[in-house]
Amino acid sequence: MAEELGIFETDESPIKNGVVTFVSFALFGFVPLVAYVLAQLIPYLSVNPSISFLIACILTGLTLFALGSLKVKVTGKNFFRSGLEILVLGGLAAAATHGIGFALRTLI
Repeated sequence: MAEELGIFETDESPIKNGVVTFVSFALFGFVPLVAYVLAQLIPYLSVNPSISFLIACILTGLTLFALGSLKVKVTGKNFFRSGLEILVLGGLAAAATHGIGFALRTLI
């Protein structure tokens, strides 16, 4: 398969790659939830859920930009452009899922 498709064989451990991916998803996926955890600790945030949502959106945007900027270590591209690319793609994915959720809500 390596000869036909031109795929380079690698000696990287698939278990290590899987663990790193899992930890990354768990760590960075928890960041948007921090606003809702804080809402349980800070009475003002629990009274006004729209502020918790705004904080979650801001934290998500910052996290996406940071992940895109960290991608530069692998790709060697411009950190700002890479961060902005991931931020826009993540924003589009969030908007699409929000729209799908809104459409499904009307069906239920």
